[in-house]
Amino acid sequence: MQVTPIEIVGYIATAFSCIRLIPQCIKIIKTRSVNDISLIMYILWVISAILWIVASSKPFNYNIQLLITNCVAGTTALVILIFKIIAIVRSKKDKNIKIFDDTELLRRRYVRQLQKNK
Repeated sequence: MQVTPIEIVGYIATAFSCIRLIPQCIKIIKTRSVNDISLIMYILWVISAILWIVASSKPFNYNIQLLITNCVAGTTALVILIFKIIAIVRSKKDKNIKIFDDTELLRRRYVRQLQKNK
């Protein structure tokens, strides 16, 4: 089986497509910050990767380059998406804790004021 030049270009494109999200993923893991990442973009990216995996699988139009690209890129995008969702959940918990702390602080001040007035 001889590989054509266009297939070589396809494999090179596959390699670049596979590694394109890895630097972002590494940065997120190192900094633990996903503040500037779009949640919608990564949701759409993961959905797109899943659809491309299905479309390029055996029963349909088997394309190994598309399959590999979307498996790797989809997995990397999924990791980033999970980090983003975790950050959102944690920030909501922190806001709830802050609200609770403020109301607790007000309650304590009120109790102290009542005790002073007795």
